[in-house]
Amino acid sequence: MSHIHKHYQKLSLARLIIVLLVGIGLWATLASKEPVEPMVLSSPGVITESLIDPDESVENAKSYSWQGEEYEPRLLDIPKYSVSTFVQKMGNDQSNKIAVPTNVHLAGWYQNSVHPGDDGITVIVGHVTGKESDGVFKNIALLDKGDVVSITAGNGIKFTYNVLSAISVIESEAINYIFSSQPGIKKQLSLVTCGGEFNSNTNQYDYRIIVYAEQKDD
Repeated sequence: MSHIHKHYQKLSLARLIIVLLVGIGLWATLASKEPVEPMVLSSPGVITESLIDPDESVENAKSYSWQGEEYEPRLLDIPKYSVSTFVQKMGNDQSNKIAVPTNVHLAGWYQNSVHPGDDGITVIVGHVTGKESDGVFKNIALLDKGDVVSITAGNGIKFTYNVLSAISVIESEAINYIFSSQPGIKKQLSLVTCGGEFNSNTNQYDYRIIVYAEQKDD
């Protein structure tokens, strides 16, 4: 028994030495490499950060790689002002407000609003301007009652809306008006952009322009 016990101790010591050597070698290999940044994962295709300086490239907007489901908005058209653009998917941003598109020439669908064609309110946001160029919603405050806005979903189905009215409200109260159902309207579109004066301290405009539209039943 003692011979076997001594032999077992020798094997255990030998194994311990091997493990230590392997561990030291592995540590030396890892220490010689650059630190690896942790990978941060987010929902694919959903914008959750509002940029202070969004991209203003028209070409980047035209070549935007749209990501979305078949019933989600893909394209937005406002014929009166020759607007035709891709629609990004927006979540809540770093301030827990509706995020805004990463490019001033793109529109954004708030994913916590309804899909086009469903009962309820579909919310589409867009920039009024950038530092160097007009935004996609520069002229929505000038839309008249009866003007047409259309949304094309990922499956190619097109939904057409007639403009009802436009209002300007203070930024802090805007969310209540964005999701304000208009009387008798089952399928509503709310287009949202900035208005009023730009506040350099808060990096935002002090008002929001909201355009209400009703989906046409074809």
